[in-house]
Amino acid sequence: MKKEPRWLNQKIVLTIHLDQVKQHGGSQGIRDQGLLESALDRPKNK
Repeated sequence: MKKEPRWLNQKIVLTIHLDQVKQHGGSQGIRDQGLLESALDRPKNK
């Protein structure tokens, strides 16, 4: 039987993003909450 993938949740993605911003510079936070949610949900719906 095929195992369900381990999906990244929004908290993990935002933590990774903040870490990358601290290391490499850039803007903190996200521009569009809805786009992030959509991007995280899309693979689940394929």
